[in-house]
Amino acid sequence: GDRVQVWSASQRAWTEGRVDKVLTENYTKEDGTIVPTGSVRVATARANFYIPPQKIADVLRKVVDEAALIAVIGPGAGVKANRTVYQEVKEDARFRVQVLGGRGENYDRYPEYWDGGSAPPNLESFGAVLVSE
Repeated sequence: GDRVQVWSASQRAWTEGRVDKVLTENYTKEDGTIVPTGSVRVATARANFYIPPQKIADVLRKVVDEAALIAVIGPGAGVKANRTVYQEVKEDARFRVQVLGGRGENYDRYPEYWDGGSAPPNLESFGAVLVSE
């Protein structure tokens, strides 16, 4: 599948993904929702999305450059404290920055083997999910 970026309204940012499938016929999801022919299924680190044909131009863009992807695990990365630096890197055409996860999420805690660590979900289990996808 082609490398793409999909607009995440909840994160208000472009998210890296890959085109997983283009539907050649209508598809009915388990909840009964019908996904129309021509929809594109995009797989990202967090989820799979079906994008209907009429929305593709607005929320999907192909990654045509070979800029280096910098994936940042949000909790503990100093995204707020280092906002200016992250913005500078995002504006540099040599790089694409994708922040995965965020402060305050249920996994925003250290693993059990750290002092004061916790059982999953934690940063280790979150990282394992991202790597497996």
